[in-house]
Amino acid sequence: MRLRTAVLAGALAVGGGLFAFAAPASAAPVTQCTGDLGAVTVSGNLSVPADQTCTLNGTIVNGTATIGKNANLLVLAGTIKRNVTVNAGGYFDTTGSTLGQNVYLIDAAGTRLDTTKVAGSVRSSDNNKGFAGFIFGDSAEVSGNVEQFATGELLLERSTVSGSVRGIDNTYTQLYRTTVGRNLDAFGNVESVVVCESKVNGDGAFFNNTGVVQLGVGEIFSCTGQNEWGDDVSVSSNDAALTVTNNLIHGDLCGYRNTPAPTGSENVVEGRKSGQFVNLQPTPVPAG
Repeated sequence: MRLRTAVLAGALAVGGGLFAFAAPASAAPVTQCTGDLGAVTVSGNLSVPADQTCTLNGTIVNGTATIGKNANLLVLAGTIKRNVTVNAGGYFDTTGSTLGQNVYLIDAAGTRLDTTKVAGSVRSSDNNKGFAGFIFGDSAEVSGNVEQFATGELLLERSTVSGSVRGIDNTYTQLYRTTVGRNLDAFGNVESVVVCESKVNGDGAFFNNTGVVQLGVGEIFSCTGQNEWGDDVSVSSNDAALTVTNNLIHGDLCGYRNTPAPTGSENVVEGRKSGQFVNLQPTPVPAG
């Protein structure tokens, strides 16, 4: 079983043209894109107007990219040297591309980063409106942090994040064959938290989640391999089917007030076990 939202790119229709206008002398020029742009260089900033779709193929943008309300920016083998901002309902899709700074999603539909390098961080938030979209990374490399807040979806597959990963009050937070350079925090996810065949060089913290919490071997992703944790793993106050199986933990493993009690086996803990993990019982094998 695997939870993910259908990617929007396949359903997008591309049309219109491209036009540019000069900004005041004190500001970078802005190119408005409403169609296709090929292997050229945009000297300043790029803007996709509301409700429009822009496709870049081999394009270099020397400035920022701003995606308007309900607009779409699709980038294939391109470069955007400064920040990317995705506004309400907007969608940002990249394949084989390079992003020179940060990706900010504000009430956005989401972003898909496929074989893409991000020199900064990726952050999705809801601007206190109760909605945030998704961050999907597949074979992505992020030099900073990845942070998804408030009803969103966070899925990282075969990716590398040099900083920390945070999934807070999401629908789900899932990592598969992913390396995290610092800490992993998953708080308040309502459907699932999954860490499968991944490496976290810092701490792991999992609090107040519901549904399913699977750290290591389990049904989601048909996970069979080992997780490795560089420091402590803390798992508390989850109202979820909680399994912790086949983890190598270089620090402590602790947890309290999980309902039902966690199950699991085949964990190597170099530090101290405490709370509900002192006498961890094996996960029952499903009948049939």
